[in-house]
Amino acid sequence: MMNTADTAAKSDSLISESKVGRIGRIYNSEGGPLIGWLFDEARLRNQNLREMSQELGVTFGYINQMRNGQRYAHNMSQRMTKACADYLGVPPIVVMLLSGAISMKHFLLRHESEEQLIDRTIRKIQNDPQVRQSVPERLLDLPLDAKKAMVAMYGEVAGFDIFNVRRLPTILDGLQRAAISHDENEFIAAENLISSEI
Repeated sequence: MMNTADTAAKSDSLISESKVGRIGRIYNSEGGPLIGWLFDEARLRNQNLREMSQELGVTFGYINQMRNGQRYAHNMSQRMTKACADYLGVPPIVVMLLSGAISMKHFLLRHESEEQLIDRTIRKIQNDPQVRQSVPERLLDLPLDAKKAMVAMYGEVAGFDIFNVRRLPTILDGLQRAAISHDENEFIAAENLISSEI
């Protein structure tokens, strides 16, 4: 258990830390960014890890197993995901992102590898009447890093959103609407079930 002086010193060091430094520390934490953020939050609350575990509704051993890689954060239960979200003061979707339960690939409109995406974009470049005469015919034969550089330059010049990053707010808005609609439908279904049993 930390004494008051140790806790105060750790809290002061966290307060004086730069945003970039904090992000680096959390994302390089043993057990991944979710564990790093949970531990960081515990420090800011002046809690030891046992107190944090109790607040999350799990044992200290469970948290230790997540930190040591014996348990994986992306396999957490919905209850644990919600407990982490409540503890951190964020929506559960943030916890799912931090734990690796969902990733950027889940937001892509098509499932394809990076190289497939780059090659598809190269073909688009080769078919663009404004630039196709400026690029080599055998552009697809270049090494992946060279193709990535070409695609990045084309994206900058043509304003092409290669990874659909600009569409993410629209996608997230759609997800939020779908979640609200799903919750309403579940409620209506449960209400109908109760009414039919009466």
